[in-house]
Amino acid sequence: MFFLQYLSKVAEERVLACKKFRAIKPEIRVLGIDDGVFVPHVKSLVPVVGVVFRGGYWLDGVMHTEVEVDGFGATEKIVSMILNSPHYKQLRIVMLDGITFGGFNVVDIKELNAETRLPIIAVTR
Repeated sequence: MFFLQYLSKVAEERVLACKKFRAIKPEIRVLGIDDGVFVPHVKSLVPVVGVVFRGGYWLDGVMHTEVEVDGFGATEKIVSMILNSPHYKQLRIVMLDGITFGGFNVVDIKELNAETRLPIIAVTR
């Protein structure tokens, strides 16, 4: 009798442990980032826009910054944009449209990951 009670208690603890471990929210907040239109090889600023989507259905927010065409510093600008956003604590992943913004202003995705502590996906077509 005691052995059956013990097994029942162990089984119940394992079920509870599995439920806690597997509790995943059906909606996560994803930040998608892309640059705007610019004239190539002309020193100017290009807008970089980030859009926060929740669960693929709800637009939760928009953020923006500017980077120099064919310049340097896109990584720092994007890191600053993300960290200073009111949505930062709720973000779970960042998706980039490639690793270059405004021509050849290259984003260091490893640094972006280290600074934001978020997974980075760069989509290239």
